[in-house]
Amino acid sequence: MILIGIYSGWRPQELSILKIADIDLENNTMFGGLKTDAGRNRCVPIHSKIRDLIIKRVDQAKELESDYLFNDPDSQSGMRMTYDKYRSRWNKVMGK
Repeated sequence: MILIGIYSGWRPQELSILKIADIDLENNTMFGGLKTDAGRNRCVPIHSKIRDLIIKRVDQAKELESDYLFNDPDSQSGMRMTYDKYRSRWNKVMGK
C-alpha cells in the first residue's frame, strides 16, 4: 500500500477507498481522489513498477468478493482497509 501510494501520489485516505472498478488495467490508469475539485475523480497513471502490485490487489479483492482494492480479511472490525487501520500499521512499522 505504501509503494502504491508513493508511485501514484494518492493520499492514504484516497488509497483506502479505491475500488477495483476504479482500476483500468488496459489503459494503466486509476481514478479517484478527494479533498479539492481538482483532486476528485482524477486519472492517475499506473507506474510500471507498481503494476504487478495493483494486479495482485485486484485479484485478491475479487477472491474476497470485495469492491475495494485494499482489504484486511483478518480484521474483526470489517474487511475493508480504512485510514485508521492504515495509520495504525504505518505507526507500527515506523516504530511510533
